[in-house]
Amino acid sequence: MPSKKTKLRTIKVFIASPGDLAVERAAFKEVIDELNSGFGDGARVKFEALGWEDTLALVGRRSQAVINLEVDRCDVFILAMHRRWGQDAPDSPYSSYTEEEFHRAYDRWKNAKAPEIFVFFKHIDPASMADPGEQLKKVLAFRKSLEDSRHVLYHGFADENEFKTEVNRHLRAYAKDELPKADMQPRSIILPPEVMEELEKARAEAKAATERAEEASKQLAALVESKSVRTEEPLEIKDRPETIFISYSHADSRSLDELKTMLSPLVRNKKLELWDDTKIKPGEKWKEQIGNAIANAKVAVLFVSENFLASDFIAENELPPILERERKKDLTVLWVCLNYCLWKETPIASYQAAHDPDRPLASLERSTRSRVLKEICEEIAEAFKRVPALSQSDSSANLLSARVEESAIKRAQRAAQAALEGRVEEARQDFARATDGTTNLKVLYLAYSFYKRIGDLATAEEMLERWLAISGRDAETADTAAAFGNLGVIYKTRGDLDEAEKMFRKSLEMEEKLGRLEGMAIQYGNLGVIYQTRGDLDEAEKMHRKALEINEKLGRLEGMANQYCCLGVIYQTRGDLDEAEKMHRKALEIDEKLGRLEGMANDYANLGLIYETRGNLDEARELWTKARDLFRKIGMPHMVNKLQGWLDSLPPPKRRKKTKK
Repeated sequence: MPSKKTKLRTIKVFIASPGDLAVERAAFKEVIDELNSGFGDGARVKFEALGWEDTLALVGRRSQAVINLEVDRCDVFILAMHRRWGQDAPDSPYSSYTEEEFHRAYDRWKNAKAPEIFVFFKHIDPASMADPGEQLKKVLAFRKSLEDSRHVLYHGFADENEFKTEVNRHLRAYAKDELPKADMQPRSIILPPEVMEELEKARAEAKAATERAEEASKQLAALVESKSVRTEEPLEIKDRPETIFISYSHADSRSLDELKTMLSPLVRNKKLELWDDTKIKPGEKWKEQIGNAIANAKVAVLFVSENFLASDFIAENELPPILERERKKDLTVLWVCLNYCLWKETPIASYQAAHDPDRPLASLERSTRSRVLKEICEEIAEAFKRVPALSQSDSSANLLSARVEESAIKRAQRAAQAALEGRVEEARQDFARATDGTTNLKVLYLAYSFYKRIGDLATAEEMLERWLAISGRDAETADTAAAFGNLGVIYKTRGDLDEAEKMFRKSLEMEEKLGRLEGMAIQYGNLGVIYQTRGDLDEAEKMHRKALEINEKLGRLEGMANQYCCLGVIYQTRGDLDEAEKMHRKALEIDEKLGRLEGMANDYANLGLIYETRGNLDEARELWTKARDLFRKIGMPHMVNKLQGWLDSLPPPKRRKKTKK
């Protein structure tokens, strides 16, 4: 006889939301219909949608009271929120009917552990979060209260399609009793430590800039008062000599000595002051000293040679702040061509040379060289006249700008610390305020990293677009190359491999022109992942081998670990498990040495896959558990869920039989 079908279990799902999510409410109904027509039948469940649209207000009864009856009988309560807090509730102890519905469901849950509550927040742009109105302030405070309670699962979504995906995923997990506990969600989000270190330096520089601006403002105010002059007229402060910052390679120190000798009369009569790294005293923080010197200079002189162009330190630490200050028109850049080199392939070609660069100093006879060097020094002295004299209005603007910059860096540091401590909503709001109007690329990069980590790809992309607006989309600089590379990561995460490849190749082209080996290695690795995802393993291996070779040449252990990991995945895909294990263990050894938790988690996960394929399930379980716990520790919930799914797919471990003594 045919077996009787088990009766369908009905799951009543109530959706609550303010009036600014009408599209999502309609999408919710679509999800319910789709689940019932496919998943529901197979799982022997039927979902029933509940909401205020389905509730008829009875004559003589409070409408919300009728809606509350639906809240009382639901199995799952879904709250979706964006900018609005909800309709005012004058006849309720709560400030809106939406809030009343949530707390009614929450009180039920506290007493009976039902209904299951899911909260979904639609992403809000940082500008709105930085300056929220009354309604949005209440939404943000509510988000923070949920995080503090750790009793309710909540997630973000970008648009209607993502909302449908999240609701679908959560309802399936509820029906199968596979929901993670709210208090088991990741608590911390670790942001790139190297960026945190750079931000600390930037904060010191910003503080110094604020102090200089305050001092300049005081001097100008005193000068105006003592001379009774019109405040809109430019006034110059000549208490201190004008400073020249010299950027050079130590291999060209002879040319530096020649310039110093030629400029010595101007230095002696205190019209000019030269600064180069020979002024750094033993024991001083040399990077900080260089940063402060660049921030104080009115003219920067670049000694361009093959040695200068080959220096990663100059390209990454000296040129970016110099060119950024030049862009703001508060620093004049001049450069001197010392030897024949590929200066036309660099951003330096856009700036004024102090002499004919097609006739480098090294190519000139001694007498001609002295004359040209004299002309270069005269051009340097003349350059100070092209820096606008400071007026009182300029001084006020500079002071305001310096304070805004310092405040942005402080907020970004505070946001990163909040993320590390698991206060994600506080971090989100602090990053919104930190990035509001800032032009500091370090702040934008840290914010991009945060938003990418929490899955808010739209806002992460916005940070990169602002980055490009500052660095210049067409500027062939390390900053612009990095921004395009990170945009590629966003597209790859979304699954748009073609657009991701365009971004990676654009970045690679810039890095090759700049001669930045580290950047080239990163983009070769990214392209390898693209080919790997498409299934072109041979081309993927070529890219990863190129990246590995460069990283080995540079001694970049982190880059080497990444490429060993990628090569291990390629060998896994080909079925060569022994070679795959070798690669992953090499990666793990480096990651453990560096203390890279994310890298270690990936290595454990991949090694677990190898052991599972071999049938060594106990070893696989142990490795995946390590990976899951590390992903939880560093705040990567999507990876926690993925690893938990793998662990759930394994059969329960066999119990060992007790042996008689």
